[in-house]
Amino acid sequence: MANRYPLTLDTSDGQIKELPNGDNLNLTGNNIVGVLDVTAQGTLTAATIDAANININSSPLAEVATSGNYNDLLDKPLNLSQFTNDSNFVASGDNISLFTNDANYLTSASWLTLTNKPVTVAELGLVDGVSTSTPVSFLPNDAGYVTASQLESGVISVNTTGDVKGSVFGDDSTILVDGVLSSINLDGTIRGNIVPYVDVAYSIGTPVNEFANVYAANFTGNLQGSVFSDDSTTQIIDAFNSIVTASNVTIQVPNNAPELHFVYDGSVPDTDTLQAAIRVFEGPTLTHGIFFGQDAMTLIPDVVANVGLKLFPDRIVSSGLGFKIDPTDINNQSAPVEALEVIGNAKADIFKGDLIGSVFAEDSSPIIDAIDGSLYYAPTTPSDWNGTAPTTVGAALDRLATLVKTLNGGTGA
Repeated sequence: MANRYPLTLDTSDGQIKELPNGDNLNLTGNNIVGVLDVTAQGTLTAATIDAANININSSPLAEVATSGNYNDLLDKPLNLSQFTNDSNFVASGDNISLFTNDANYLTSASWLTLTNKPVTVAELGLVDGVSTSTPVSFLPNDAGYVTASQLESGVISVNTTGDVKGSVFGDDSTILVDGVLSSINLDGTIRGNIVPYVDVAYSIGTPVNEFANVYAANFTGNLQGSVFSDDSTTQIIDAFNSIVTASNVTIQVPNNAPELHFVYDGSVPDTDTLQAAIRVFEGPTLTHGIFFGQDAMTLIPDVVANVGLKLFPDRIVSSGLGFKIDPTDINNQSAPVEALEVIGNAKADIFKGDLIGSVFAEDSSPIIDAIDGSLYYAPTTPSDWNGTAPTTVGAALDRLATLVKTLNGGTGA
């Protein structure tokens, strides 16, 4: 079947032509009948459409489109919650205060504002009512009040699963818990160790709420704060300035203490200040000890005699002490005979003063024999001597004196 175009009269030239593209076919007052199919690419506008079936995109219209019946709708909402509550309807569970109290219901009332209220027990309808003359024992002790019998027996049962209000006293009437001040009395009531539940988790006092004084026979751990003597007036350590303020501090070290350390950071500019800062004495009579100064450390074997040994970085100075060196016997503790006594050999680049003992050269050859007091002699040419050369200066001089006397006709030199 071919597509054909209607013929129209072109009034401009009087010719019959096919309907030009873009022109409209005006059928005003006429009908189109007997049409099988109508195909349109634009909009179909009509006052009334009467058709047996109408399809949209090959699908027929829903039944509700022609019936207009709500029941013909699919997926109808069944619950109010599916709607938007734009009218603010009250829902189940809302407070009654959301309603307008147009009936003037009471919203609050007191006993005094009520009318026609009962004024006697009989009007209340109570059969087992009590009066001021009724004994307390008539009432059930459902609150658990302490009874006189419990007080007399000294045994009061407490429900440990509930709360206890009030003060607690010991058998000697010492208050343990002050219910008025809400405090625990620890003044003379501790008779055991105070041990925290876990290690290094709790503190005694705070930087804001500090304890005034802490007294302890022994203290182990870190201490923060100033330290005072037993008279509470002499300050030993100034915690604010981080210095030792006491002029004479005695530290008692237990016998089993392995070490006692003093550390000086060099921040004290005055030498005299530090020279009198630290003294460590041993023994109850304070007869000897160690003196730490800024320039030297002094060992004091006798405080009264004021003798000791001062160790400088580059020298050792002794006052009133003799030295004894025995590298072979540590138990040789006898007093030295001289200021310096060496059991064995001594070696020095320069020696000043009196020397007791043998003297040897750098190559260990003898120079002075301390046993017989002889001066060792080593001839450069031993063959210059007749026979065995002498080994001491004295022997050599004696042989030379004898030779001179012989050569001089019996006259000595």
